[in-house]
Amino acid sequence: IRVTSSKKDEPETLTVPAPDDLAEGDGWSGSASKKTSGGNTEIVYDYEILHADGDKTLRTVTIINGKKTTKEKIIETQKPIAIPPPDGLSSSDSWKGVADRKTVGAEKTTTYTYTIFHRDGSETIRKVVELSDGTSKVTNKEKPALPYYKP
Repeated sequence: IRVTSSKKDEPETLTVPAPDDLAEGDGWSGSASKKTSGGNTEIVYDYEILHADGDKTLRTVTIINGKKTTKEKIIETQKPIAIPPPDGLSSSDSWKGVADRKTVGAEKTTTYTYTIFHRDGSETIRKVVELSDGTSKVTNKEKPALPYYKP
């Protein structure tokens, strides 16, 4: 990558180093720019990292007089989420469900929200939140059958 240095018309070559923390199977591309102003030298590396799971990270590393700061944005691909049946169904229960994935910082969660229809006309609204550490949180809200319901 060639950029123009602060000295008039003297080209300077910057080498874009590989981004930190690449995982097996990640690919990347990058660009660099350098400017000097008022005795301060600023080098900016812009990276696009494509992860093996299809997600993408946009990362900007700025170095001013040797001090490094990093900003990044993770862009998740919208992969379909397979919704497993809820646990504990009886043979007469039916259900429907939706799923959602979110990333906040390093924490990835998948939330499944089920409506379980029981034979007696009652319903259970079940929310299952799976955390990236492998644990799950489950909440159930019971909704009784309407008084005029006849199974």
